[in-house]
Amino acid sequence: MVDRARFEPDLTEFKSKLNNDFMECGSLDNDPQIEAEIKAFFEEFAKAYPKDDIDKYLSFWSKDENLVVFGTGEKWVGYEEYKTGPQEDKDRYGDISLSFDWLSINSHGPIGWIAAEVSVSMSPGGQEMTLPARMTGVVKKTGNKWQIVQGHISMASSDSEET
Repeated sequence: MVDRARFEPDLTEFKSKLNNDFMECGSLDNDPQIEAEIKAFFEEFAKAYPKDDIDKYLSFWSKDENLVVFGTGEKWVGYEEYKTGPQEDKDRYGDISLSFDWLSINSHGPIGWIAAEVSVSMSPGGQEMTLPARMTGVVKKTGNKWQIVQGHISMASSDSEET
């Protein structure tokens, strides 16, 4: 029989340090003012969702190489790679609009994140349709401006159950 104690280090000290480091980060702020700002930001984002003014839509996104965006079957890393994506989606799917069905917002200092269930309306080939989707995002406030630094939207499966 193998003596596990000989091969497995005592993790008590490591776990204690990890817990202390985590606790030093503090709890979520969830400041009502910050939550209201983030909600207003995403309401404006939804209004601008790839429509005629792609530049306005792109103004919601961080313009650096650390931006990460996932779509259904798509991935972009960095603003330079992402900036053509919205126009390509508009060309592929026609007019696209987004509405929030459920939205959760959390924050800590100048960082906020959302999880949302949304409805995406589009008209590929002139055929109008609305599909359920899920969206997550991380925003960062620099000065007085919030910008998306990470985004993910994907179509929910048609057999998804409400939880």
